[in-house]
Amino acid sequence: MSAVTAILEQARHLGVSLGVAGDKIKVKGPKRAVEEILPVLREHKPEMMAALANPSPTLSIFQWLPLDQENAQEALEERIGILMADGMPEAEAVREAGWQRERGRCWRQFQSHAKIIMGVPEQDQGALLDEYRQAAAEIFGQEMAVYLAKTMAAWVEKTT
Repeated sequence: MSAVTAILEQARHLGVSLGVAGDKIKVKGPKRAVEEILPVLREHKPEMMAALANPSPTLSIFQWLPLDQENAQEALEERIGILMADGMPEAEAVREAGWQRERGRCWRQFQSHAKIIMGVPEQDQGALLDEYRQAAAEIFGQEMAVYLAKTMAAWVEKTT
């Protein structure tokens, strides 16, 4: 695995998005994660600039990022506590809270992807929807990617 690939995987794992702005690498994400990845970005800046400026087909603006684990765990424990206080047995509360967390994460990611697509002129949206489908296929497989792309296309059409 190349240094660039390793850094991109680390960024994805940390929930950090990377881009290029002029002669700088644009970094967005949770503060701790950004602080963690900055030293390696500085060390490999020329390679990262080249990769981000000329992305390969596997580098997509559509990424399915993990949760900020520290904050997610705290929120999960709080939700479990609320459900148990409402009388739900612990095992059921753990399952329900986990499901609610994942559903919320998926919805926020879907909205983020929709915002990207709706942020371009209508004539360019088809190309972005195709890129969305390709990126989804790499993560979830072709069948699920087709479903996700159809759902996204319907959402974009309905809300624009």
